[in-house]
Amino acid sequence: GLMAAFRRDKVLSGSRIIDLGCGWYATFARVAHALGATVYTVDASPLGDKYLAGVDGHVALDLNAGNAIQELNARTGGQFDTVTENIISATTYDTSNIQTPSPERILSIAKDLLKPGGYLYSNAHRTSQGSNFTVLRKK
Repeated sequence: GLMAAFRRDKVLSGSRIIDLGCGWYATFARVAHALGATVYTVDASPLGDKYLAGVDGHVALDLNAGNAIQELNARTGGQFDTVTENIISATTYDTSNIQTPSPERILSIAKDLLKPGGYLYSNAHRTSQGSNFTVLRKK
Protein backbone atom coordinates (compact mmCIF):
# COMPACT_ATOMS: atom_id res chain seq x y z
CA GLY A 1 0.00 0.00 0.00
CA LEU A 2 0.84 3.65 0.25
CA MET A 3 2.80 3.37 3.52
CA ALA A 4 4.92 0.55 2.08
CA ALA A 5 5.73 2.77 -0.92
CA PHE A 6 6.59 5.70 1.39
CA ARG A 7 8.86 3.43 3.42
CA ARG A 8 10.47 1.93 0.32
CA ASP A 9 11.07 5.36 -1.24
CA LYS A 10 12.25 6.91 2.08
CA VAL A 11 10.05 9.97 1.44
CA LEU A 12 11.46 11.87 4.44
CA SER A 13 15.10 11.23 3.48
CA GLY A 14 17.24 14.31 4.17
CA SER A 15 14.84 15.66 6.81
CA ARG A 16 16.03 16.26 10.39
CA ILE A 17 13.32 15.98 13.05
CA ILE A 18 13.39 16.20 16.84
CA ASP A 19 10.39 15.09 18.91
CA LEU A 20 10.21 16.83 22.31
CA GLY A 21 8.35 14.73 24.87
CA CYS A 22 8.31 11.67 22.62
CA GLY A 23 6.69 9.47 25.24
CA TRP A 24 7.34 5.90 26.23
CA TYR A 25 7.00 4.42 22.72
CA ALA A 26 8.22 7.32 20.53
CA THR A 27 5.67 6.23 17.92
CA PHE A 28 5.74 9.34 15.72
CA ALA A 29 9.53 9.47 15.77
CA ARG A 30 9.91 5.81 14.83
CA VAL A 31 7.50 6.21 11.91
CA ALA A 32 9.34 9.31 10.64
CA HIS A 33 12.63 7.42 10.93
CA ALA A 34 11.21 4.46 8.98
CA LEU A 35 10.30 6.94 6.24
CA GLY A 36 13.93 8.06 5.98
CA ALA A 37 14.22 11.07 8.31
CA THR A 38 17.07 11.53 10.76
CA VAL A 39 15.16 11.60 14.04
CA TYR A 40 16.10 12.44 17.61
CA THR A 41 13.80 12.10 20.59
CA VAL A 42 13.70 13.84 23.96
CA ASP A 43 11.81 12.82 27.06
CA ALA A 44 12.30 12.91 30.82
CA SER A 45 12.65 9.12 30.72
CA PRO A 46 14.99 6.93 28.70
CA LEU A 47 13.64 4.90 25.78
CA GLY A 48 13.64 1.14 25.94
CA ASP A 49 16.16 -0.63 23.69
CA LYS A 50 13.51 -1.93 21.29
CA TYR A 51 12.26 1.64 20.70
CA LEU A 52 15.71 3.24 20.75
CA ALA A 53 16.64 1.12 17.72
CA GLY A 54 13.99 3.02 15.71
CA VAL A 55 15.56 6.49 16.09
CA ASP A 56 18.96 8.09 15.55
CA GLY A 57 19.36 9.22 19.15
CA HIS A 58 17.50 9.87 22.39
CA VAL A 59 18.19 12.47 25.07
CA ALA A 60 16.73 11.85 28.54
CA LEU A 61 16.38 15.40 29.83
CA ASP A 62 14.17 17.78 31.82
CA LEU A 63 13.32 20.47 29.25
CA ASN A 64 13.06 22.99 32.09
CA ALA A 65 16.74 22.53 33.02
CA GLY A 66 18.84 25.67 32.59
CA ASN A 67 21.26 23.91 30.22
CA ALA A 68 18.60 22.01 28.20
CA ILE A 69 19.10 23.95 24.96
CA GLN A 70 22.89 23.64 25.09
CA GLU A 71 22.61 19.93 25.94
CA LEU A 72 20.21 19.27 23.07
CA ASN A 73 22.41 21.10 20.56
CA ALA A 74 25.51 19.27 21.80
CA ARG A 75 23.85 15.83 21.66
CA THR A 76 21.96 16.27 18.36
CA GLY A 77 23.76 18.92 16.32
CA GLY A 78 20.63 21.12 16.18
CA GLN A 79 19.65 22.61 12.81
CA PHE A 80 16.38 20.68 12.56
CA ASP A 81 13.86 20.99 9.74
CA THR A 82 11.06 20.11 12.14
CA VAL A 83 10.51 20.20 15.90
CA THR A 84 7.44 18.34 17.12
CA GLU A 85 5.96 18.54 20.62
CA ASN A 86 2.92 16.90 22.15
CA ILE A 87 3.74 16.96 25.85
CA ILE A 88 0.54 16.27 27.72
CA SER A 89 1.89 16.01 31.28
CA ALA A 90 4.02 13.83 33.47
CA THR A 91 2.83 10.23 33.29
CA THR A 92 1.95 7.88 36.09
CA TYR A 93 5.15 5.87 35.60
CA ASP A 94 7.30 9.00 35.84
CA THR A 95 8.34 9.45 39.45
CA SER A 96 10.82 12.26 38.80
CA ASN A 97 8.38 15.12 39.61
CA ILE A 98 9.39 16.96 36.42
CA GLN A 99 7.08 19.84 35.57
CA THR A 100 5.50 20.14 32.11
CA PRO A 101 7.38 22.87 30.19
CA SER A 102 5.44 26.07 29.54
CA PRO A 103 4.44 27.00 25.97
CA GLU A 104 7.03 29.79 26.15
CA ARG A 105 9.75 27.31 27.11
CA ILE A 106 8.81 25.00 24.22
CA LEU A 107 8.94 27.95 21.81
CA SER A 108 12.33 29.04 23.13
CA ILE A 109 13.79 25.54 22.71
CA ALA A 110 12.30 25.16 19.24
CA LYS A 111 13.59 28.53 18.03
CA ASP A 112 17.09 27.51 19.03
CA LEU A 113 16.95 24.00 17.53
CA LEU A 114 15.30 24.89 14.22
CA LYS A 115 17.22 25.93 11.16
CA PRO A 116 15.89 28.97 9.25
CA GLY A 117 12.70 27.96 7.44
CA GLY A 118 12.12 25.06 9.86
CA TYR A 119 8.75 24.26 11.42
CA LEU A 120 7.50 23.75 14.97
CA TYR A 121 4.39 21.58 15.35
CA SER A 122 3.29 22.12 18.94
CA ASN A 123 0.44 21.17 21.22
CA ALA A 124 1.74 23.46 23.98
CA HIS A 125 -1.21 25.85 23.70
CA ARG A 126 -3.82 23.36 24.91
CA THR A 127 -7.26 24.52 25.91
CA SER A 128 -9.85 22.95 28.18
CA GLN A 129 -11.53 21.67 25.00
CA GLY A 130 -8.45 19.59 24.15
CA SER A 131 -5.66 19.73 21.61
CA ASN A 132 -4.92 22.92 19.74
CA PHE A 133 -1.90 22.27 17.53
CA THR A 134 0.09 25.29 16.44
CA VAL A 135 2.39 25.37 13.43
CA LEU A 136 5.11 28.01 13.47
CA ARG A 137 7.86 28.61 10.91
CA LYS A 138 11.24 30.04 11.84
CA LYS A 139 12.27 32.95 9.65
